[in-house]
This record gives sequence, C-alpha cells and structure tokens, in this order.
Amino acid sequence: MDERKENKAWEALRVHYKSQGKQLNMPTMFGKDPSRFEKFSVQFEDILLDYSKNLINDDTLKLLFQLAEEADVKGWTEKMFTGEKINSTEGNFPDAKFVDSLFEVK
Repeated sequence: MDERKENKAWEALRVHYKSQGKQLNMPTMFGKDPSRFEKFSVQFEDILLDYSKNLINDDTLKLLFQLAEEADVKGWTEKMFTGEKINSTEGNFPDAKFVDSLFEVK
C-alpha cells in the first residue's frame, strides 16, 4: 500500500496543490513580495540554499515542514549520522567515513 495515502501531511499537500498550485506564478510572487528571497532561502557559512524560485508560498512551506515532521526526517537523519542501518531495500549501512568527511574542516 502507498504510505503517502495514509499520511495526513502528504494529503494536505495534495489538497493544497489542487487548490493553489496552479495559480502560483513566479513573477507575480516576486512582485508581491520583494523579500521573497530572504524569506525562502537559508545560508550556512558558504552554502546557500535558495528555494525562493520554487512554486511555493507560506502555506506550502508550512505543509512541507509538517510532512518532514510526520516522516520523522530528524530521527532518520540522526540514525544515518550514527551509522545505523537505514536502507532496508539494499541492506547497507551509511558510509561513516563519507558522512564524517562532509564535516571535515579544510
């Protein structure tokens, strides 16, 4: 069975898209909200994640955070970074050396 059908946040996103998704327009969204880039981007040191150019609004972002919470993204991330077996389809453990290398100071 498709787990998304049982997920309330996923269903809320689907309903949101049906009601608002097709009306979202990038030039209009930037025109109405000059601070859109600041609102829909984050920076950590020299890494910039700019999602302002995606067809999302405040409601979409709220629903995406709800989905991440329901899917326990934080818990799965912690499992991955501690080397716990998380890939049930391949039976692999996360590569701890690779994960550690992501945080090496160069």
